[in-house]
Amino acid sequence: MLVFSTSSPALDVLGYVFAFVGGLLVACLTVWGSFALANMEWRRSETRRLLDARRSTYVAYAREVKKEVRVCRQMGAELGVAKSRAPLTRDQGRVALAEISPLRSAELEDILLIGSKSVAESARLWKYAQQQIEDYLLAQTMPVANEYERRYIKASHARDLFYIAARDDLAVKGDTTMKSRSDRAADYAALHEH
Repeated sequence: MLVFSTSSPALDVLGYVFAFVGGLLVACLTVWGSFALANMEWRRSETRRLLDARRSTYVAYAREVKKEVRVCRQMGAELGVAKSRAPLTRDQGRVALAEISPLRSAELEDILLIGSKSVAESARLWKYAQQQIEDYLLAQTMPVANEYERRYIKASHARDLFYIAARDDLAVKGDTTMKSRSDRAADYAALHEH
């Protein structure tokens, strides 16, 4: 009579092998899962850090260009083409602009490094528009109010375009202006006119 054993040593070893391989597979999947989760959290924190850096850079750049525009307005007030409570002579304006320029340039470099293409372009346009005011006031012996105003309006439009681009890049909800996209495109085209 043949007797079949329900437990053979070969089956026992095979069971141990399967248990070992299963345990090893679970351990590998756990390690891989925790690595993937840590990598995802790291990427999320890096994205957040870059977003914060861009926001800080955009704010700092805007602050410096606004200072330059304010100095130009103060020089314009001294020359009789603008209004300001604290007019500056051209010499005082040159000194103030010389102090602001390196700070603004550094912020522009940061925008070029970490900002979006549209923000970088609009930052350059805003600076160009501000520079047009500055050059006009420093070069003209008798500036004309209408020409100063035209340049100031262009700089204001350039500022608006910068803020629109920055808000889009930072995914800030809402709109800071009531202008349609076609109006903004027309403003952008007008800035490129010389």
